[in-house]
Amino acid sequence: MDIIILTLTFLSSWMLSVMGEYLFSGALLIGLSLYLFAVYYERSGRLLLCPAGLFSLSWIGGAGLSALKLSNLQTDWEAETWIAIWLFAAAFLGIYGFLFKALARKMDSGPEEKEIGIKEPEPEANETGTKGTGISEAGDILPDGTSSEARFTAIAIFITSFVSVAAFLTEVYILGYIPLFTVDTPHAYSYFHVSGLHYFTTAFVLIPAEAVTYFKLRKRLDKSRMDIMVLICTAVALLLPILLVSRFQLILSIALSVFSLLLMRRDSLGSLFDKKRLPVISALFIAMIGLYVFLTIERAHSIEYLKGIFDMKQDSLPIWLIQPYMYVANNFDNLNCLIRDLAVHSGGLRMLFPVLVFTGLKFLRPELVSFPIYTTKEELTTLTIAYDAYYDFGLLGVAALGLVLGGLMAFLEQRFVDKRGRKGLLFSYVLIAQPFFYISLSFFTTWYSNPSTWFYLGVSAMVYAFIRLCMRFFDRR
Repeated sequence: MDIIILTLTFLSSWMLSVMGEYLFSGALLIGLSLYLFAVYYERSGRLLLCPAGLFSLSWIGGAGLSALKLSNLQTDWEAETWIAIWLFAAAFLGIYGFLFKALARKMDSGPEEKEIGIKEPEPEANETGTKGTGISEAGDILPDGTSSEARFTAIAIFITSFVSVAAFLTEVYILGYIPLFTVDTPHAYSYFHVSGLHYFTTAFVLIPAEAVTYFKLRKRLDKSRMDIMVLICTAVALLLPILLVSRFQLILSIALSVFSLLLMRRDSLGSLFDKKRLPVISALFIAMIGLYVFLTIERAHSIEYLKGIFDMKQDSLPIWLIQPYMYVANNFDNLNCLIRDLAVHSGGLRMLFPVLVFTGLKFLRPELVSFPIYTTKEELTTLTIAYDAYYDFGLLGVAALGLVLGGLMAFLEQRFVDKRGRKGLLFSYVLIAQPFFYISLSFFTTWYSNPSTWFYLGVSAMVYAFIRLCMRFFDRR
């Protein structure tokens, strides 16, 4: 039924757009995204970070914003663009719905597991910290071996911080400057990049999420020294994107920590408006806006410069509305540029870009990565999650990516977030938070053909393995 509603709404929006009724066309898709979010939110048991709900808001809602055509850069979409946007949504939501029900039935018919949320005596730490589940005072999930996992998580935070700071200082030494302290250089942050080494510098984006995990686990530890060390590492991790003048890395750092916390707690939408949390959430949001504006100023992006790039039909619109609108909407127009202008598909090379980078083939065979980027304007280079899939294989690639990601999200939700499936180290939520965040910003960039995405997932997996091995080895001695 969801796919039928999706299809009929897309057809109606398409027809309205052809008739030039852009406001109605966009409003229809935005309304659909809100409706689907509400539907999947309820089906998930009111999980705030329900992946199908996040995807609906991000992909369908983002397309709706773009369909409003508020900028002169935006033109009527090709018929294949409409099909590609609909196809990706249909593939994702179709396989998600099917697998979600299938996995739920499998769990219901499987061996009976202890119900999460029943207050039981807190178990003693075992050898691996993975056999049972304890319940915190707040009702959060705390695996056995909590103190051991907290201790080794703190060590991992310190190691990650040391590597990130060392790489940053090395880049400063090689390049001879820090982006924050440059003057009238709008792209200083882009040029601050030593090939290969910069991945390790930006590993700081994982530290706030790791710190959230630590503070959820550390109730049984001597808090003084280890807490201070973790707080210092977290402060440094939040300082580095400011020094790099990177708004995205600052947002990613904070977003991953928030997503990790919300997944651990399995929060609902109502929890955001809790009387105790609302002041804290509001203060953090205001602080984020302040930092975002500060970094925008430091990047030498004046209001006149930005308005000139965005080229809005109504120039009187305030920049605080224009900028977020274009950061969402123009990406779908970049996809339309690709579909309109692409002559030959790349046959998988775009999606394989991380492999070409990490194996060094990028440098040995540069022609393998020499593909033009089709955008509405040179400065507006953000894309959608399906951009490279279409670049490689056209509509077939878009459908395949939608099926893979929809299936992955259904599995992760049922296996790790649903109360019947939760088990293992709490640190696993740092890993899970990443694909959940990427799907919530599916309008923004290609994500899975970006080497940084796989680097962060790889580092998180290594930290997870480090914690598990340390718990098994040292707790047995």
